Amino acid sequence: MEKNGKNYFKHVQIGIELAGFIIIGVFGGYAADRRFGTLPWLTLAGSFLGIGIGFYLVLRRLLKNSDD
Repeated sequence: MEKNGKNYFKHVQIGIELAGFIIIGVFGGYAADRRFGTLPWLTLAGSFLGIGIGFYLVLRRLLKNSDD
């Protein structure tokens, strides 16, 4: 039971990290858009950057965990 609980929390943590990177990208892009007056382009760029970094880190962590 405890091992299943550990795996559950690892997966929850991975999901939270992915969401966090996406949110940071969106808000960072939006802040840059407001500063430079380029709505919505930097928001979109920040969104895609956050998604890309988030998925990269999630895949890296999952591959690392599969080796263990």
